Amino acid sequence: MSWGERHSRRRIALRLFVLACVAWSLLGAASAHADRQLAEQDFLRATTTFGAMQRAYYLPYHNLYRGWPEAYSYLWPFSQALSATVALAGVQPAYRVDMAALLNGLAHYWKANKSPPSYGSYVTGPLGPGGTTFYDDDEWVGLQLVRIYRLTGSRLALKQAQMIFRLVLYGWDRNAKHPCPGGVWWTQDPSVGTRNTVSNAPAAELGLYLYELTGNHSYLVWAQRFYAWVLTCLRDPEAGLYEDHVSLDGTLDSTFWTYNQGTMLGTETLLYRITRDPTYLRRAWQDASASLQHFDQASLQAQPSFFISIFLDNLRLLEVTSPGTAYSNAIQEYADWAWSARRDPATGLFSFNDGPGSALLEQASMIQIYAFLSWGPRWYLPPPHAHRLRRVG
Repeated sequence: MSWGERHSRRRIALRLFVLACVAWSLLGAASAHADRQLAEQDFLRATTTFGAMQRAYYLPYHNLYRGWPEAYSYLWPFSQALSATVALAGVQPAYRVDMAALLNGLAHYWKANKSPPSYGSYVTGPLGPGGTTFYDDDEWVGLQLVRIYRLTGSRLALKQAQMIFRLVLYGWDRNAKHPCPGGVWWTQDPSVGTRNTVSNAPAAELGLYLYELTGNHSYLVWAQRFYAWVLTCLRDPEAGLYEDHVSLDGTLDSTFWTYNQGTMLGTETLLYRITRDPTYLRRAWQDASASLQHFDQASLQAQPSFFISIFLDNLRLLEVTSPGTAYSNAIQEYADWAWSARRDPATGLFSFNDGPGSALLEQASMIQIYAFLSWGPRWYLPPPHAHRLRRVG
C-alpha cells in the first residue's frame, strides 16, 4: 500500500471518528434536553398538586391542615405536607414562605412539658387534646428540620432536630429479656409493644445527618446501632427485604413496605458516605435491586403512595452518591401512571382509595414524588464541610 493510500485511509478514519464524536455529542445534548424537559414537567406537576392540596385542606389561621374525622390532621399527614413544602422550597425559594408558615403550625403538636419533650400525634391545647408520641412521626419531622437547616441556616431547626434525636434514644428498648433485644419502639403507647423498621431506620438516617453537620461521634454510634438492629432482627435473608416489625412475643410481621426498604438503603448510602466503607454501598445496591425486582409496576401501584415517596427520596440519594445508577426510573413510570389514572383533573386531587383519612397524605406524597424526580443532585450531596471518618489502610 502506497503512502498516498495510507494517508487517504487515515483521513477517512479521522472523518468517521469526528462524525461519531459529533453524533455522540448530539445524542448527549438531546438526552440532557429531554431530562430537563422531564424535570420541568415533574416540577410543574408538583406545584399544581401543591395548589390543589392547599385549596382543599390548608387552614391558614392556625397554619394547620383539615383532618378527618377530626378538625385537624394528625402529625403523620402534617409531617408529609411539611416534607412536600420543603421539597418545593428546595427548587423554588418562593415556597420558603409556605415552609415558615408550616413551622408555626408544627408548634401546635409540641408537648413541651413532657419528659423528654416530643411532638404528639395530634394538636395540643387549646386546639386539641394532644396525642400519643409515635417515634417514627417525630423522626420524619426531624429529617425535615435537618433539610430546613441546610436550606435556611436556622439554628432553631437544627436544635429541634437534635431534641428529637434525644427522644429517640429514650425510646430504645433496654430490656435484654425481650425477643431480639434493643430497637426503638414504634410508639409510647404501652398497649402496642412493637419495634419497627420504620422507627429505627429513619432514626439512623437522622443520626447520620446530624453527625455530618456536627461531628458529634455519638450520633454515628447510635445510628450504626439502630441500623444493625434492623439488619439483624428484621431482614428476610431469602427475599433480601426488610420486614415491618417484631412483637413482644417474638412474632414477626413479614409485610414488605416500600418505605422500609427505602430508609434502610438510604441509611447504608449515608454510612458509606461517612465511613467510605464499600460494604455499605454494596448493601445499598443489593437492597435497591431486590426492592425493584420485588416491586414491579403492579406491586408499586398497590403500595400506598406515601410509602413510595419515601422510597424514592432514598433511591435518589443512592443515585447521586453512586453515579451511573438509575433506580428512580421505575418511580417515574409510577408517577406518570398516577397522573393519568389517579388524579381528578377537575379538582387536581389524587385518590388511591385509601380512605378519607389518607387524602392529605396522598396529595403530600405525590407532591414529594414529582418534586424529588425534578431535583438536581445538590440536595442529595453532603453539606459543605460534612464530617467524615478517615479510612485506615
